[in-house]
Amino acid sequence: MDFKGKSFLPLVQIALLQPVIYYIGETYGISLTTTAESGIILACFPIATLIFSTIILREPPTKQQATGIGTAALGVIIIALIKGIEAKFSFLGYAMLIMGVITYSLCSVLCRKAAEFSSVEKTYVMTMFGAVAFTLMALIENALKGTLKQFILLPFTNLNFLISVLYLGAGCSVAAFIFYNTAIDYIGTNSTTSYVGVGTIVNVLASIFILKEGFSILQGIGTALVLLGVYIANATVAAKIHQLADYGSDVGNFISDKKV
Repeated sequence: MDFKGKSFLPLVQIALLQPVIYYIGETYGISLTTTAESGIILACFPIATLIFSTIILREPPTKQQATGIGTAALGVIIIALIKGIEAKFSFLGYAMLIMGVITYSLCSVLCRKAAEFSSVEKTYVMTMFGAVAFTLMALIENALKGTLKQFILLPFTNLNFLISVLYLGAGCSVAAFIFYNTAIDYIGTNSTTSYVGVGTIVNVLASIFILKEGFSILQGIGTALVLLGVYIANATVAAKIHQLADYGSDVGNFISDKKV
């Protein structure tokens, strides 16, 4: 990492949006609403990203990208509705989820804008801000409850807790953010966010193979729509990559022939 001569402000903006504000909004929003409500609102991530990408980056989506992302979002909504259509009508919960959607989308756009930083540099600052902010919150919360000692010793007394923290920290935070930021650098914000719905498919598969839950026809339809949407949104990008690969191969063969 090399931060010398670079303005730190873009990274501060990114880190405050994600993970600090986003995780607060998502966590409290999910706890205050039903699975269907939170699933439907959070499915708007890619749509909000398209809007902010158009406004801030001046990168409007193609018709193909918009169609693909809309199709994937519909698939996520169908999967979310399978759990039931009960509603808590918690306006605070809705507000927190919407805040999460906005901050997540803005973070994706600003990551694309901060092109002078590598994906590792962005992830380092994001993780640092998250660690400091949420550790302080946890220390204050447990100090007020009188459980500070138990909190500090918890990773050493509860193996399951330690494993969860390591997985969430190293896997779901550090590795995932590096992959996500790298994808934004290579294929752009709009194409990257089209893959968000794949996370819902992973949830469905986990519920089947880990929680031993059933798999309904509607889940199959929703899963198919998500995959179809991702394919539609990225078909042009894939074609361009293949064209570049073919071009590179042709150039390599030409040079080789000339040397011979």
